[in-house]
Amino acid sequence: MAAEVDENGALVDDIMILCDGPNTYRVTHGSGATPEQLKKVAEGKKVSLELDRDTHILSLQGPASLEILKPHTPMQLEKLPFFGHEKTTLFGKPVIIGRCGYSGERGYEVYCSSADAGEMWDNILSHGKAHGAIPASWTSLDLIRVESALLFFPFDMPEGDTTPWEVNMRWAVDADKKADYIGKRAVLYLQGRERFKQAGVVCNHSEAVEPGTRIYKDGKDIGVVTSSSYSRYMMQSLAMVHLLPAYTGLGTHVTFGDGAGICDGMVVRTPFYDPLRLRVAE
Repeated sequence: MAAEVDENGALVDDIMILCDGPNTYRVTHGSGATPEQLKKVAEGKKVSLELDRDTHILSLQGPASLEILKPHTPMQLEKLPFFGHEKTTLFGKPVIIGRCGYSGERGYEVYCSSADAGEMWDNILSHGKAHGAIPASWTSLDLIRVESALLFFPFDMPEGDTTPWEVNMRWAVDADKKADYIGKRAVLYLQGRERFKQAGVVCNHSEAVEPGTRIYKDGKDIGVVTSSSYSRYMMQSLAMVHLLPAYTGLGTHVTFGDGAGICDGMVVRTPFYDPLRLRVAE
């Protein structure tokens, strides 16, 4: 994973890079500027860019995912580290299995061909039924990624020029790399100049507070909701927010909405669910 920025040091996409071999890399990205950025960095180099429309990714998430998949692959799945991946077979079909996920739980991504995707889907659900495996919609995934405070481009970067430092992505910025990269000078210059910071708020409300709702403290506009959900598991209304840095202290009380407001809330530690991310590392 990396913080992909433009020439101004602003985040422009979600991106994950897998090394498939000494000179082969697989880039998975979201809806941002990655294709244009790749063309720029490839200019003048002995690099070919190939669009792969044949690969499907099936994501099995949850504490039973290892138990479901392990009997059906020859690889030592339990030894695959977080963010690791390996070529193998699953149900007798060639695949790449990765361990990343977007859920805050142990989980695996199965990269397979389009021809095998339907059968692979059926096999995973069939063999996983006894463990509680069911198909899940994007709505379900969006709910649990908010519980785990996982960012979603561009919804958690509504300013359009959000920097990695402002959304707690210091870990994804290479500050020591000798070689240059797009936006390096700008993004390093912007460190310590954050206009706002990503934070989490538990809201005293029976529903999710709408993204885009302004946040106030003693009548002062101090931020905005970027993502939210009402967690039936935690029985709490959760909001991922951008706040002025001075108001991100744990325990800070805030109000959602101007005037009488929608509700109040309190800044808490994130992730909301499993704050130490122990379940991901199990």
